[in-house]
Amino acid sequence: MLDCVLTLLRADYSVANDVSRWTTNQSKDIASIAAHVSKLPATIDSLTSELNDERKKTKDASSRIASTKKEAAVERETSASMRRQYEAKLKVCCCLADKFYCRRAMMVLC
Repeated sequence: MLDCVLTLLRADYSVANDVSRWTTNQSKDIASIAAHVSKLPATIDSLTSELNDERKKTKDASSRIASTKKEAAVERETSASMRRQYEAKLKVCCCLADKFYCRRAMMVLC
């Protein structure tokens, strides 16, 4: 009977040791998780700040692109207007040159 009691006590001791080890490991795991969780707000704040900076840079770049597009449109319009003016002047000059050469030819013939 004593052997039976000793075997049961050893089994209980073994289970108690296992529970104690498990509890210790769980405590370490929980402490590690708590350390990581305590660092999360700082990480989130840092990432949020970085995200806001990148959004601002994107907004600035978008506004610069829009401004550059407007400037390019104005430049194209100015260039087209100048081209039309030069073409009109060229037509006038060609007409005047034609008239000049016609008169000259008439003078030579007469």
